[in-house]
This record gives sequence, structure tokens and C-alpha cells, in this order.
Amino acid sequence: MIRLDETISVEEGVVTLFEFKRLELNGKVKVIWSDLTSDAKTLIGLRYVNINADMIKGIPRFTQNPTV
Repeated sequence: MIRLDETISVEEGVVTLFEFKRLELNGKVKVIWSDLTSDAKTLIGLRYVNINADMIKGIPRFTQNPTV
């Protein structure tokens, strides 16, 4: 899940890329749900489709399931 400090509209099922430069972490996520908080922030539930981590040991490698 992520929290954004602004109000945005995002559709469930959308697949997008993410990147955390500081952690050298990137990959692909699918939006499972989204909701607005009482203070106009956006919560988004995510499912990892693919994740790549060069520097962090112990992060599992995910493979895409063709039935998802």
C-alpha cells in the first residue's frame, strides 16, 4: 500500500512501473484498490507484479503468473 499526500484518481487494475532510486528498487505493480482519507490523501493498494532489487539482499524475486 502507498499513501500520497494529494487527491488523485486511479483505476483498479491499472499496471504501472515504480522506482525507488535511493533503495535501487524498481519493478511493476498492479492497482488493487484506492480510497481517499478524511484529510484528502490517497491510499492505493498494490500487488507486486515484478520487483528488482540490486542492493537489498533478501528481497524475493517475483515472476509473472500468466493466470493473474
